[in-house]
Amino acid sequence: EEMSGSDRREIELGIGEECVPEGLHICHIFNDDDERNETLSKFIGKGVDSDEKVAVLMESIPRDELLEVLEDAGVDTQEAPKHQVARAMDDYCPDAKFAPHTMLERFQAHYRLAIQEGYVGARAVGDMSWALCEEADTELMDLALYECHLNSANSETPCTTICSYDARKFDGGTIMDMLSVHPYTIVRGQLMRNPLFIEPGQFLEELKLRVSAA
Repeated sequence: EEMSGSDRREIELGIGEECVPEGLHICHIFNDDDERNETLSKFIGKGVDSDEKVAVLMESIPRDELLEVLEDAGVDTQEAPKHQVARAMDDYCPDAKFAPHTMLERFQAHYRLAIQEGYVGARAVGDMSWALCEEADTELMDLALYECHLNSANSETPCTTICSYDARKFDGGTIMDMLSVHPYTIVRGQLMRNPLFIEPGQFLEELKLRVSAA
């Protein structure tokens, strides 16, 4: 899949100079808070400036602190009430149990609502640290299933999405697995096509074999 597409709007991510088709599914693995904050501020700020509806589901930083970070970076936080800035755990696990398909429907509904409200498109950030919360009770298979299916969901309703993984919290094996299901990744502040990407169907088959053999 090339970074072009006549059937989609070309957008700026705020990350790098290149324009890309809306609806990309991007993995951001970060190692420190400054790196996380800079990438999110650029991505969120560009979304607000571009008249896209933005959803920010964070776990590793409280909402008020995130709004301060965005404000310091020049993002118009007065616009925040029109968007969604919330704790990730509350959205991913509303009943204390992660339901992948329900969350996929939420992302698609976010895009549809954006269009209904007159926005030109939508983008979202999902801080995946919620998956490590004891109350989330989440299996790797559920997380992988969600990430795999988000690729096809974004092709139907092109909500440009960054999934953030804190390399200080997730083990190396999980990081590699999650990286494998994202077609794009952010490396040193630049978007790149992910050379480790595995087609979702193939990845899930390999994961099932691994789980059954364990």
